[in-house]
Amino acid sequence: MNPVCTLGSIVMVIFFASGFAVPLSALDRSLLVQVQNQQSPSGEKKETKETNDGSKTTVNILASANLKLKLAFMADPRLFPYDIDCRVEEKSVELTGMVSLEEEKNLATGVTTHLMKEKEIINHIEVRPSLSATMQATRDSRLTEFIKQRFAKSQTLRETDFEIVTIRGVVSLSGQTRFQVIALEAAQAAREIPGVIAVNTHHIRLEAGND
Repeated sequence: MNPVCTLGSIVMVIFFASGFAVPLSALDRSLLVQVQNQQSPSGEKKETKETNDGSKTTVNILASANLKLKLAFMADPRLFPYDIDCRVEEKSVELTGMVSLEEEKNLATGVTTHLMKEKEIINHIEVRPSLSATMQATRDSRLTEFIKQRFAKSQTLRETDFEIVTIRGVVSLSGQTRFQVIALEAAQAAREIPGVIAVNTHHIRLEAGND
């Protein structure tokens, strides 16, 4: 039975049993569309589970070939940074998106071929060498923002107003302070941000304040 029809029937039964005659067209159809789109070309899978009283029951599991493939891309460290889209049809799989290297495009084809052995692979992924640098700059910008938020939670670091620059995960701090321990606190706070690989404090000057 079509899972969308089944879900619709269950919803109508629940509403009638509750004393409310709400037409299905008035419900949120996005859920139904999502369920329908997540069906794989091979259809439903069934699994037998044992209940608490020892009896067994058969449940339907909606499997999506699209989601399975996207999860496989995310499981590979070389493809993880990229947003690769896939469209699984009855006899073919179409890949779209962007990567930085031709090797990464070929890798996406290999992963897809391994999972979809009986289908033709149509790889429309665009190779854009500058993409890696663009993505790195975006990550660095986010790291800088996260560090600023962390500094803002500390009264001492908030008052120092250190300048923060992040390049390829390396954080450089500049500014001035009266106490070296404050530079250490800043470096430790930046180090706690996931993605930071080093913290440079060479440009923090130790100077007496104007009291």
